[in-house]
Amino acid sequence: MLTLACCAAAQEVRATLNGRVTDPMGAVVPNAAVTEISEDTNVKFDTRTNGQGSWTVQFLIPAHYRVIVAAQGFKNSERAGIELQTADVKQLDIQLELGSASQTVEVTGETPLLDTTSAARR
Repeated sequence: MLTLACCAAAQEVRATLNGRVTDPMGAVVPNAAVTEISEDTNVKFDTRTNGQGSWTVQFLIPAHYRVIVAAQGFKNSERAGIELQTADVKQLDIQLELGSASQTVEVTGETPLLDTTSAARR
């Protein structure tokens, strides 16, 4: 007698956004504040870079996001219009500019984010 166990694996509907923060010389920036804000719902997620300048935010609802990075001795950096879709894992690397935190660098018109789970460009 043959029995088959058949269960469809649950598909992850949430997304992940991660990246690395560096200074103008390419050195990592540890302990930088990274804030992700849903442009659709205004829900905010806060995290900090680790000792290697990396950060990750998981379980994001698919939407459009704005990311703000702040670190002492650097201008704030802001990226808007980041689209996350179901099961996306996207990387957003940010290079901070020297200056005071009261200054903000808003980046527009950059190349698309890298989706590390697919060979397709979005």
